Amino acid sequence: MENGQVKARALENLVPVVAIDGAERGPLQTCGGRSAITDHLGSVLCEFKGAEGVLRAEVDPGKAERDRREGMDGLALYRVRRPELYGAIVEPGRMPWR
Repeated sequence: MENGQVKARALENLVPVVAIDGAERGPLQTCGGRSAITDHLGSVLCEFKGAEGVLRAEVDPGKAERDRREGMDGLALYRVRRPELYGAIVEPGRMPWR
């Protein structure tokens, strides 16, 4: 997964993301070794580019929870959601796209 995608998933969901990719070459597939850890805002805390190794990063889950609850930099992403408008997409067993 490219770093742009990793950052986007973190920010969209306001959760830290650990994205791993093997660094190996095989007869059927080559893995690029692009692994990364981001915080809940998509900031890359550490990464490997085409190498093998172990990534370690310290993440504050309390900060992510506070930002989800209170908003961040004026963006209260979770407070402005209107789940009453989601209707069938959140009801168990319903698939409105069929």
